[in-house]
Amino acid sequence: MPRLPEVPSWFYLGAVTVGAAVGAVYMLSREKVVVEVAASESGMRPAIGDGTSFKVDTSWLAKRTRNVIVAYVPPGKSAKPTVAWVVARPGDSLEIRERKLYVNGAKCPKARRDMPLEEMPELMCPRDCVYLLVDTPGRNVQDSLSFGPLPLWRVMGSITP
Repeated sequence: MPRLPEVPSWFYLGAVTVGAAVGAVYMLSREKVVVEVAASESGMRPAIGDGTSFKVDTSWLAKRTRNVIVAYVPPGKSAKPTVAWVVARPGDSLEIRERKLYVNGAKCPKARRDMPLEEMPELMCPRDCVYLLVDTPGRNVQDSLSFGPLPLWRVMGSITP
């Protein structure tokens, strides 16, 4: 019967080190992150009240449910996180008719304001992206109607106001 080659001791030390590192990353990723958001600058004042700091649940990234408030980093130079409603997930269809937002053919319950466009032809939310909508857009507050679909890597997770 053939013998297996001997494994050097440094191999065992490396395997234990890599295992410990993977375990540490897993444990740290399960902790909730706290994000600071100024309610007056978020465009979500009716939904989140006057709160300024929220715990972010990163497990939302696996679920990707609609009609949830998420913290995200908007595109552009600002690295300051903000919050918005998720109105569409990858594969969902979006359309604007008569200044109302429709997702998968149904009127979006989180679109509490008239849309800036009268009509927009149906489009699909791209893979690994979401469409976000704030309650009251402003000069410093933008959502997917201004910057388009947001890549999921910019989403930190869901928040509970």
